[in-house]
Amino acid sequence: MDSVTTQSDVDFSAVVICCREFWSSEREVSVYLNLTKAYWIIHQHQKALVFGKKYLEYLIGGPPTGYCQDVTSAYYQVAKLQEKLGLYNESVINYQQYCELSKMLGNSTAAAEAHGAMGVIHTVLGNYDLAMTHAHQSFNLSRSIGERQLRLAALIRLGDIYRATENFEEAANWYQQAWDHDSRGDDPKLKCQAALGLAGVYKGTAQHRHALYFYERALEAAEDAGEDELIYKCKFKIASNCQFSYSVKELMKGCKAFKEVIAYYNWLSRRFTFEGIALPKETNDVLLESYDGIQSVLEKLGDSTKTLQYAEAGRRHRFLTFAFGIEQPPAWSNAMDGSSGSAIPSMEELCSTLDAISGPVFYYSLVETGLYLWVLKAKEGVVHFHATSSVVSEAIHGQICQFLQLLRSRSLLYETEARNIPKRRLRQTSVGKRNKRRQMPRSSCKDSETAGSLPEDEKEIEHWKQMYLLLFGPVTELLEELQQGSNLLIVPDKHLIQIPFANLPDLKNKKLGERFCVTLTPSLFAIETTANQIEDKAKNKAEAELGSAVRSGAVSTMAMLEHMGGSHQELCGLQKLGLMDTVSHLVNCTSTNTVVARSPYLIPPFKQVFSRSQALVVGNPYFSSPLSLWGRVWKPWGPLIGAQKEVIKVAEYLQTEAIMGEEATKKHVLSQLPKMTVVHIATYGSWEDGVLVFTPHPIPVAGELVEERSYLLTIPEILELELKARIVVLSSCGDGGTNQDPVVPLELPTAFLRAGK
Repeated sequence: MDSVTTQSDVDFSAVVICCREFWSSEREVSVYLNLTKAYWIIHQHQKALVFGKKYLEYLIGGPPTGYCQDVTSAYYQVAKLQEKLGLYNESVINYQQYCELSKMLGNSTAAAEAHGAMGVIHTVLGNYDLAMTHAHQSFNLSRSIGERQLRLAALIRLGDIYRATENFEEAANWYQQAWDHDSRGDDPKLKCQAALGLAGVYKGTAQHRHALYFYERALEAAEDAGEDELIYKCKFKIASNCQFSYSVKELMKGCKAFKEVIAYYNWLSRRFTFEGIALPKETNDVLLESYDGIQSVLEKLGDSTKTLQYAEAGRRHRFLTFAFGIEQPPAWSNAMDGSSGSAIPSMEELCSTLDAISGPVFYYSLVETGLYLWVLKAKEGVVHFHATSSVVSEAIHGQICQFLQLLRSRSLLYETEARNIPKRRLRQTSVGKRNKRRQMPRSSCKDSETAGSLPEDEKEIEHWKQMYLLLFGPVTELLEELQQGSNLLIVPDKHLIQIPFANLPDLKNKKLGERFCVTLTPSLFAIETTANQIEDKAKNKAEAELGSAVRSGAVSTMAMLEHMGGSHQELCGLQKLGLMDTVSHLVNCTSTNTVVARSPYLIPPFKQVFSRSQALVVGNPYFSSPLSLWGRVWKPWGPLIGAQKEVIKVAEYLQTEAIMGEEATKKHVLSQLPKMTVVHIATYGSWEDGVLVFTPHPIPVAGELVEERSYLLTIPEILELELKARIVVLSSCGDGGTNQDPVVPLELPTAFLRAGK
């Protein structure tokens, strides 16, 4: 990418440093404003917020006259960015300032907007009384000044609040008023939102035909508005509603809509990649849900082959997004034609991947309507397909979550230390329940009977057997035909990845791992990508002539290791994986500098020796002051005693010094990470927000509020590193067993994979 410059490669803030001392105050404030707008445009909202705050601070501290209107707009800008980033409490404060200044200036329109925005935020936070108050104030203000569009928006917000509390009758009343008021179609965007609200009410009351009708009306309004984002949002809603139908006509409609949504968001993803912009999480979630939804539709239509293709396409997208990223931006075309097809692998592509795999592949897909299983073999393709009935889908999700909770309950027998930090986005505390058919496994995990206590041994064994029957019951005969010790490649989906497949006992109490060699992979594409990388590496370096004939010893590494008693099959496997250089290095670097291949003496089994410069063991950071975190104040609940004991023990094993307390600064960790081959981190962190916590640098004055950037290590900072680590252990982010959610985000650990050479 040396010859390619994208928007993300440009650090707009560099212009602030250049010749700053020669700027007038007007020039400086305009630079802050322009930087805010520039970063907003390329979706880097965190940086936009930094300069938005600087712009606001400069205005507040500037001349008292002539800036009042600008200050008002700056408060709105900062509040909007904070809302986008989930900093809701801070956002409300700035919206309140914007509201009060607008009223002082006599701008009732802006005041109505501010009340509306605060109503939305309080709805997200679950403060429904406050949300109702602000929404009514927005409605009354807009009605008094005759602002028709603001009044319609306020009606829709009131509907949203009542729908959040599951008062569907009252919600429908407000949405209907908005729908009727815009009968002339003066504002198609608001009409679309009113229709979406009515559709949501009908969906919440299980009136799916009525919901579909209003989703289609919303789509018509969105097309009149001409906004692509709104159009595809409506198409996604239509498709999601149709996936639960059994009508062929509705299933075909849902299939068509899902394909269009997938094509659009794949096109959008490539565009963002080309421009160097991270795909927004909300957009990525819609794309992944669409890949799941179209599987439900295609399976009901009887097309199991296409179902598999879309399942693998979703895994491929997830793998590229979270594991590797795309180093080279794709060739960009503004046309969206054919983009969907290029993202969906053909069966020929899938079968070509199978040729490199020995043994059958068990490919699982867990979607809202049930569990799908394909068995694939080289040269044969799909040899078996099984889908559970959608009628029992909720029970299946519940069974899986109960089993995962059983594993968690078992782990609670051991003392654990809470190392999680408060989450960036506060959970919505809605008092109502969602539509059961749309409810995901999280709730059933919380309500499971295993959540409270560990069951008796017999009951626990029964849970393990039932999980085996769910996952392998449909293919029992096929497993019986396989020879003992055969290879099984399993491709699990979502939180199935956390199930210990090898330990599942069959009806004869024999574990799967005792019968077969079990391997797990996130997707078939992952195998193909890894194999291609290894092959390219072998071609480019030719295995460095297998260690330059073992460092000019005229002996091949393979021959040397076979001579030392290594298994030929195992050594060939190491060679295919590109690990021969590592093995050669290990057996040659003895403590006496003896060249193993040339020595006439017997060399006993070696022990791996780590020097101080190879291993980084860090943990138990020190805080002398409260920390600013996600716009709130966070006071860690004390030193991590367990982490301290842990890093001391690990450092002793690796023959290095543990870095703890005041020495465990973010600056020190960033400087050491690129040099290390083994990394062990035991500290506070968050899987969900993708951050690790270290000692602030510089050490703040006692009582001074510490900024996030001085102690939080983020995913973008990790990705900027050139790591050579062979293994990174993240003994962080754990909640001490208080979290009932079995699904763990993988963005943070995969950031270390992406940062590797």
